Amino acid sequence: MTNKYCKNCSQEIHNNFCANCGQKTSVEHLTFSKLISDISDNVFQLNHGLFYSIKELTLHPAISIDNYLNGKRKKYLQPIAYAFTLATLYFLLTKLIGHSTFIDQIFEGYMLSVEGTNDTISEANPEFFSWLSSNYAYTTLLVVPLFALASRIAYFNAKNNFLEHLALNLYITGHQSLIYGLSAVVGLLVNHDDIMELITLLCSMTYAIIVLSTFFKNKHILISILQALLSYLIAFLFISISLGVAALVSTRI
Repeated sequence: MTNKYCKNCSQEIHNNFCANCGQKTSVEHLTFSKLISDISDNVFQLNHGLFYSIKELTLHPAISIDNYLNGKRKKYLQPIAYAFTLATLYFLLTKLIGHSTFIDQIFEGYMLSVEGTNDTISEANPEFFSWLSSNYAYTTLLVVPLFALASRIAYFNAKNNFLEHLALNLYITGHQSLIYGLSAVVGLLVNHDDIMELITLLCSMTYAIIVLSTFFKNKHILISILQALLSYLIAFLFISISLGVAALVSTRI
């Protein structure tokens, strides 16, 4: 009997999958139909991957994140990949339909709030903020640790460490990009941008508050909701401070 070896890692294999790297024993020649099938299997199937993660994080967000943190990870898209993928799709959608991103709106509101009150910040290097706006997905990943630190502070009595808070907030932020994208599409049919922006903000915050308050189980649900609100307030404080520091630094670049 001829021994078989994995084409990926060269380890001897005895079953349908390599015990070392997990690749299938039988590897077919790449064809167009096989390529499409692989995309479907790894991204669009409803029993794992991106679509499964979207479904579960919509219907059972706290349970899904708890499952991931407790080792049930095969079916879910990794938190960084989830946040980055949906943020990228949302950014591409806004460019396609000519809509500003949520981060653009935050920057615009921030710069308007400091205009005339702090000349140094008002004169901040526009290229810096332009880079942040043009690289929405990366900017999102840069901001998430601030939300993770905020939830870690707000839920100081929870046993979860910072990395678990980071994974939690990556999933929340990724799903919020989905909410922003759906809102942008609805906005094409509604000629009330200010109202849509407010509704979008409320929906995204409500989603985060629901996830946080149900994930961090507390005997008193009201206390958990207040902690979720505190987490958001702390996060926005961190973001404001970070933008101020970044603006000051950019004036010296």
